[in-house]
Amino acid sequence: MKRPGTRAMRLPGLVLLALGLGACGVPSAKTSSTPRLSVHIAESSRFAALPVDLSQALGFFRQQGIRLQQTSTRRASLTVGPIGGRWPVVGIVNRGLDGFVLGAVKDPGFRLTALNQVPVAYPKNDPALALAFRALMRIHHVTDFLLEPLTPTHMLRLWHSGHLPYVVANAALRYHLLRSDPQGVTLVVLSATTGPMPSLVVSGRSHVLPQFLAGLNLALWYLETHTPQQVWSILPPRLRTAQSLSFIEEADRHHWFSPTTVPSHRDYDRARSFWQNVGVHWPTYYRAVDMQPSLTALSLTP
Repeated sequence: MKRPGTRAMRLPGLVLLALGLGACGVPSAKTSSTPRLSVHIAESSRFAALPVDLSQALGFFRQQGIRLQQTSTRRASLTVGPIGGRWPVVGIVNRGLDGFVLGAVKDPGFRLTALNQVPVAYPKNDPALALAFRALMRIHHVTDFLLEPLTPTHMLRLWHSGHLPYVVANAALRYHLLRSDPQGVTLVVLSATTGPMPSLVVSGRSHVLPQFLAGLNLALWYLETHTPQQVWSILPPRLRTAQSLSFIEEADRHHWFSPTTVPSHRDYDRARSFWQNVGVHWPTYYRAVDMQPSLTALSLTP
């Protein structure tokens, strides 16, 4: 639970000054010489893009003297996306698994063991979610369950007609499922059973990497100290949808975003142990993580 009063914190004077200068509309004489940084944002998770979008909207990257260009993976200097795809990890964004177990009816006494020999549907376009669910079930010593891959459209249709008793869904699909049938309930939040561990990270190399991470730090600070409605209202109009507000509320409720981009050794080891349950092996923390850029970024953050 957040400390009382943190939501009321004001932006630091330097940030307000940066926002004011950025909003005046006067072209900067240094614009042409400002370093441009190419970044790829994973399309698989809205949570990967949120801090970047927020930092852009509030001028935090401009404050750090860089311009961002979102581009394809091949040309990008940096990637913000699921951990495990690229090494080394140079910063962390999210420390909670984006996954839920939903049920068609309320069950206050629900336990994962209830899914023994029961069909559980999951979106076939999200195999990583199914893998995370398998790892979670192994931790709880439940091995005799039936995962059924379905298209999200098929899942929505069957859920609405009452033919799916249990489903595993990410935040995006969960939003649509519960809108389709408000009687449905969230039975399990995957990250609540695993504890904090890195899920979305920054990887890659750039001479302005610390400045990028410093901009993300300010966005993470804003997410921590402002209400979901305040965060949502600052996003560009194209991103200000009911679904994005739902994402922000979920992230806030379950404390998914990291306080800073500094990778935690303990959280990394927890994730490494979790994925080993399903045969996914990561390098050790000291081989896989370069913490120096994120530590440098802290000294650049006002």
